[in-house]
Amino acid sequence: NIVREATTRRFFGDGKLSKKRWKAALTEIEAEFQQFAGLFRALGWQEAIGSSGTSKAIGGIYAEMKLTKGAVTAEALHAVRERLLTFDHIDQIDLPGLSADRRPIIPGGILVLEAAFETLGLERLMVSKAAMREGVLYDMIGRVGATDPRESSIAALKKRYDMDAGQARRVEATALRLFDQV
Repeated sequence: NIVREATTRRFFGDGKLSKKRWKAALTEIEAEFQQFAGLFRALGWQEAIGSSGTSKAIGGIYAEMKLTKGAVTAEALHAVRERLLTFDHIDQIDLPGLSADRRPIIPGGILVLEAAFETLGLERLMVSKAAMREGVLYDMIGRVGATDPRESSIAALKKRYDMDAGQARRVEATALRLFDQV
């Protein structure tokens, strides 16, 4: 939310929306994404997952507008952006499924997602039901509790894929030695 709110304030601080402002803001944010674009595209990743409340809100808008079933797609992103830009001011934004508390930050959220889609070559972003803060909380709980849920997950993966524990220890030792050398 902080990034989206800051983005909304940065480019639409007076609340006014226009295609000209949107295009200038999009160009600037895409330039910021360029430093990561080559690496991400080279990795050849197939899926992306959004884990913020804003991603969920945007997915909800798409579902309400019957553009997708809640995933974020490039096509739906452009359609919602066009609908968003029919409003002259942030206070006027009225998108299906958008709550009043999300209205002030939705332009920044859609703007950041559009820049990510364009720069990173995304076609689809699945929306996680849990936000990043839940993941951080689970991680903190695991670190202080008697049992670590992360360890249980790893044990289940080891069993499911019949992992060779000896080979895993050798790979770990090699990776740690390489890390230390770097």
